[in-house]
Formats: sequence, C-alpha cells, structure tokens
Amino acid sequence: MFSNWTFAKKLLLSVLSVVLLSSVISIFLISSNTYSSSEKSSKKYIDTLANKYAFESKQDLEKALTSVSSLASVIKQMYENNSYSKELITSITKDMLVNADFALAMAVDLDSNILFENDLSSASTNGHDKEGRFAPYLYKSNSKIILEGLTTVSEGREWVDVPRQTQKVYVTEPYNYEVDGKNILMVTVSAPIITSKNKFLGATTIDISLDSLVKKIGKIKIFETGYGFLLSDKGTIVGHPDKTVLTKNISDNKDYKQAEDIIKSINENKAFNYERKTPTTNTYSYYHIEPFELGKSDVKWALGLTMPKDEYLKDANDMQLFSIIIGIVSFIVVAFVILIGTRTLSKNLTTITNGLESFFKYLNKENKEHTKIEINSNDEFGKMSKMINDNINQTQELIEQDNKLIQNVKEVVTQVKNGHLKHRINTSTQNQSLEELKVIFNEMIEAISTNISDDLNKIEEALSKYQKLDFTYRIKDASGKTVDGFNALANIINEMLIENKTNGLTLQDSANILLSNVGTLSQSSNEAAASIEETAAAIEEITANIKHNNENVLKMAQNANTLKNSATEGETLASQTTIAMDEINTQVTSINDAITVIDQIAFQTNILSLNAAVEAATAGELGKGFAVVAGEVRNLASRSAQAAKEIKSIVENATVKANNGKDISDKMIHGYKNLNENVAKTLELIDDISNASKEQSTGITQINDAVNMLDRQTQQNASIANDTKDIANQTQIIANEIVEETNKKEFLGKESTKAKKIENSIIDTKSKKDNNPLKKQKIINSNKNEDWESF
Repeated sequence: MFSNWTFAKKLLLSVLSVVLLSSVISIFLISSNTYSSSEKSSKKYIDTLANKYAFESKQDLEKALTSVSSLASVIKQMYENNSYSKELITSITKDMLVNADFALAMAVDLDSNILFENDLSSASTNGHDKEGRFAPYLYKSNSKIILEGLTTVSEGREWVDVPRQTQKVYVTEPYNYEVDGKNILMVTVSAPIITSKNKFLGATTIDISLDSLVKKIGKIKIFETGYGFLLSDKGTIVGHPDKTVLTKNISDNKDYKQAEDIIKSINENKAFNYERKTPTTNTYSYYHIEPFELGKSDVKWALGLTMPKDEYLKDANDMQLFSIIIGIVSFIVVAFVILIGTRTLSKNLTTITNGLESFFKYLNKENKEHTKIEINSNDEFGKMSKMINDNINQTQELIEQDNKLIQNVKEVVTQVKNGHLKHRINTSTQNQSLEELKVIFNEMIEAISTNISDDLNKIEEALSKYQKLDFTYRIKDASGKTVDGFNALANIINEMLIENKTNGLTLQDSANILLSNVGTLSQSSNEAAASIEETAAAIEEITANIKHNNENVLKMAQNANTLKNSATEGETLASQTTIAMDEINTQVTSINDAITVIDQIAFQTNILSLNAAVEAATAGELGKGFAVVAGEVRNLASRSAQAAKEIKSIVENATVKANNGKDISDKMIHGYKNLNENVAKTLELIDDISNASKEQSTGITQINDAVNMLDRQTQQNASIANDTKDIANQTQIIANEIVEETNKKEFLGKESTKAKKIENSIIDTKSKKDNNPLKKQKIINSNKNEDWESF
C-alpha cells in the first residue's frame, strides 16, 4: 500500500515521522537529563548533610571518650608516681563529673588488690562494693553528686573485660535506664587503665545520656518528609524521629534486606547508599549511611539520612510535563507548514517524471522524438527542468557522433583482419570514453605495426623460406621491429653456419696434427721412466743416513735432560737450605727478644731490691731481716743480667754462622741456575739439530714420494697417449659430420668458406740418456734447515 503512494505523500509522512520522532527523543533526553541532574544534585546534597551531621554527632560522643580517657590517664600517672589515695581519686572523678554536662555518672572500676587492698570493714560505704573493693561510682541525682560502690552484676563486668582484652576505649550498645524516675536512653563508655609496663589496673567509665543527641537527630528534615537516624556498629537504632524504634536492631526487621550490608559498611567505615520503600511514608526513598569512628576506640557508629524520590524529583516531573506540551504544539505547527509545501512539490515532480519518461523512450528507440519539460519558475524545480532539457539535447548529439565513430571502427577492423596495419580510425566524438577508446585502438595498431610489421603477409612468407632451410631470403617491402628482427636473425644464422663450417674444417686439420704428436709423447714417456728409477735408488741411501743421524741426536737430548734434572734437584735442595737458615734466624731473633725481656726484668728487680734496702734502712732494727733478703734479690738480679749477657753473645755468634751458611746456599743456588741455563741452551741446540734432521728426513721422504709419483705419472702419460689417439680419431669423424651438415643448408658465402690456419706444433725431441750413472754421495748433516725449506 505504501509503495503506491505519491512522492509528496511519502515525503509528508517521512518528514512528519522525523519531526515526531525528534520531538519524542528531545522530550526523553530533556526528561532524562533533568531527572539525572536533579537526582545527582539531591544525592550530593544529602551526602554533604550526612557528613555534616555525622561530624557533629561524633564530636558530641567523643566528649565522653575524652573525659573517661583523661581520668584513666590521671590514675595511671598517680600509680606510676606512687602518689595516690582513695580520697584523691574520688575527688578527681567528682570534679570531672561536675564539669561534664552530658554525663550522668562516672566510675573507677579497679581490679582487686591492685592499688588498694580489699577492706571488708568499708564494704558498701565510701565508694567500696560489698566485698570491700574500692570501686567508686558517682552519679547525679536532683542536682547532687552521690557516691556509692559499684554493684556487682551476674552478667560480668563488660565495661572492664572488653577494654582488658582490646586495650582500647569501649562503648556499650545503647540501653534505657531509669534516672530520677525518668527512662533515659544512654550508653556507657569505658577506658582501660594501663601502665607504661603494660599492666592492666582496671577501667574508668562514664554514663552519658543520648536524649540531646536523639533530639538533634529528630530535628533533621530533608525536603518535606525526609529525616535522619543514628545507628551503632551492631545495627542498633540510637536516634530516630519515631522513638518507638529506639534501641531496636535493624537486622531484626526481616523486610529490611539491606540490614547486613549496612552493618558491614559501618564496621568497614565505608559510606553506603541504597533505595527502599519507607514504611512510614509508603514511598521509595534514597538512603545514605555515613559511618564515623569514635576516637581510637575501634567503635564505629553511623548517621543515616533519607529523602523520598517523589520529593527530590518533583521539579524534574514538572519539566517533563512542560516538555511534552511544547513538543505536541511544535509538531502540529510543523505538520501544517509541510502539508502546504508538498502540494506544489507534487505537481512539479509529476511534470519532471513525464518528461524523463519521454526521453527514456527515445533512448530505447521507441520514439523518434522526445517531449521537453516545461516548468516556468525560478525555483529549484525550474532550474532542474532547464538543466534536464540541456542534458537531453547534448545526449542526442553524442549518440549520433558515437554511431559514426563505431562505423569507422568496423572498417578499420576489416583491414587489420586482412593483415594491413597502415589504416587508422579518424572519426571523432564528444563522448570522452569512446574518444579514449579510439586513441587506445589507434595506439594499439601503431604499436603492432611498429613492433611487428605493417604487412603481416611478408612475415608469413619469410617463415615459409626458413622452414625450408633457405636462409638467403630477406624481407624488403615492409617495416617493423619484428621485420628487422627476422632479417637480423637470418644474418646471425648465416654467420653461425659459416662459423660451423669453418670450425669443422679446422677441427679436421687439428685432429691430424694431434695424431702425429701422440706418437712422439709415448716415446718420451718411456725414456723418462728409466731415469726416474735410477733417481729413486740414490734417494733411498740418503734417507738411511739421515735416520741414523737422527737417532744419535735423540740420545744426546736424553743425556742433557738427565743433567738438567740433577741440576734442578740441587737448586731445590739449596733453596730448602736457605729457607732453613731463615727459620734459624727467626728463632734466634725470638731468643734475642726473650733475653732482652730477661735483662729488663733483672734491671727492674735490681731497682726494686735497692728500694727495699732503703725501706729496710728506714725501718731500723725491724728492717734488718728484710735488708738481707733485699741484698740476696739484688745478687740474683746481677747474676741474671750476667747470664743474659752471655746467652746474647752466644746467640749473636750463632746468627753470624747462620748468615754465612745462607750466603753459601745463595751462591749454590746461583751456580745451579747458571748450570740450568747452560743445559737449557745445550738442549735448544740439540733440539734444533733434531728438528733439522727431522726436516731433512721429511724432505727426502717427500722427494722419494715425488719420484714415485713421477713414475706413476709417466706410466699414466703413456696410457693417456693411447687414449688421446682414440679421441683424435673420434674428433676427426665429428669434424667430417659437421662439414657435411653445413653443406646441406643454403646460406651466403657457403662455397668460399675455408679452415683456419693452425701452427704445426708437432713435438720433435730426442731422448737423451746420461751415460754416467748416478754416484752415491755422503750426506752432511747440518743444524740449518733453510736449504730444505727452499727445496
């Protein structure tokens, strides 16, 4: 159905569809951006508020932590300074409680017999519990401070046990407690009392009211129905506008699916966002949980804020409604304007369609003429109709030119088929493609004519002559590279045939000369074999003499090596003697040092004995016995000094003798070194002689091998001479065949071809024999090998 519509209807429908789609997309994008912007700004706003209220709540709670930690620090300092008393602790605790407006009570819970011994006589009085343990508990009642002892509970002392384990400040879960007849929501904060040596003394506690904090949380209002709430790290609701839910745990509510994630985020100190249906308003709301840590207690609470989605997206909903109204009005206005414009467009399109249909019938040869498009206007349709008419006229002229060109092409193709390539296409047309085809076709004919020939019949005639082995024919009445190539090829073949015949004749003459020289070569080889046999006998005798000399040289080398080993052993023994003399000198030096020490001791003993004699003289009669002992000590010191002097003289004499022995050993070492050097030089000379003998032996062996090789080669030459004769006969036969084959072909210069001149190199030698036989000569050995290297 849509395909049968006119273009104007299709255009109207398409434009209206585009406008409608654009309006819908614009409204959707505006709404989405508005929603997104409103949502982001609102969430950012609630996040900022949550940080603010969380910080304020943290400050209020940390006042209690500061107070209880300060009291614990004071008691610790008192303990370490050993200046404490029950009255002083009670007084300090009372002053802190008076100055803490937010506190309801404070206590010092000490372990038994730590600071003070248990006193049963003071049980339940003056801050003592029932067992006489000093555990003061002070609380406010009717603007007064009351002192009592802590009451032991069956559940245990949680405010002491937890700080004992963690060694950090502890905050209990919120609980309700009756004070002066009123039920008050409160928490207990306790701090451990730990000495510098890590000894646990007890804990200080403070009970604080959460009423002021709950009221502050209850006053939080976001938009119209949004509110704030306070949670502990276990999920207990501490603050909420609905007081009936206070002290309840969010995990107890089975409909609160985010409870576990909230508690986890609080303990990990990470912010948490989620959406859920608020029971109080029955609408979906956005929630933000902002955790905060209470001092250094590892206790984390969180402040939560919530705001309904309907309230923070109200402006976005209004903007969406406004966008829809504007979109509908815009669509109606645009549709009216487009409907008016498509009527004129439809009429002009119909006129252009009829004109083009008439022209296409003319192209298909259904009509001999075509109808022009008549649109008399200055708009785009008028310009289009004029342009179409001009192009139709130009196309008609091109068709007529193309037909003339095609007829000219047919005539030229017929001439080419007959082998005549001198004709060209001369007709022109404005059709650029056909004009390019004409130029390419003419260039192709020109290329064939230039590269092959302008008359292909002449080439066929030349091929026929060459197939009959008539290479005297040449193409004359045609041009082209192939024609020139055929003529050049005929000349080359003609030259090759002349060269082949010349080579055949020359090969005949060479074969005759080769047969003559082979006979002479065979005779020379036999004479050379006889001379080589005599040379081999003389060389064998020389080889025997050289081997005998070489054996004598090896014996001399062995004797020289034995002498060298003996000299080396003597040098080693002399070196060991020198080392022993050095060790004796070392020991003598040590003895000299010891004698020096003995001499010093004797000298000091002598001085001590003199001092003792003086002291004995001073003592009078009482010191006479001591004076005798001092005299004897002095005599012993003198004798020790004399003995040390004699030993030193003997040691010095031994040192001189040891030095003389060392000098003699050094001379022996020097003598052995000279002997080793002379022996080494002798060994070098012997080694040179041995090497020369080896080289002479090697040289004679090589000569002997060479003579044997010459003998074998002489025998081979004789055999080769016979083979060469056979080859010469075969060569003569091949030469005759080449001459016969060339004579079968027709070519220029056939009868005038002759053999090349060859110089006659027939060997004309006479065998010469030495009538004097080889004489045996004595070979003189030499330690120089220059002559052998030259040989």
